[in-house]
Amino acid sequence: MFCSRCGKELTGSPAFCVSCGARLVENRNISPKSRLATSLLAWYLGFSASTDSIWQDRDRHPDALDLWRPGIWTIIDFIVAVTGNMKDKEGRLIQKW
Repeated sequence: MFCSRCGKELTGSPAFCVSCGARLVENRNISPKSRLATSLLAWYLGFSASTDSIWQDRDRHPDALDLWRPGIWTIIDFIVAVTGNMKDKEGRLIQKW
């Protein structure tokens, strides 16, 4: 079981989180995957993929839209991952740090 507020893994079935004191309700919609790893991958893979797509077409020079569009989506994905609102492939929220 994981705390819905701080994401700490808890053993047994306590009524309150030992880390942050939040009241616990069992939520099976929380993924066991790491939010830190998800955030770092969203940042790194987002920018590396966007940089690759910008420079793939070498016959023309990239304009401002080519430079900003991939970067904006990378930042949005990173923010969604850091805030714990990103979901895994089974539709569960990735909230555990």
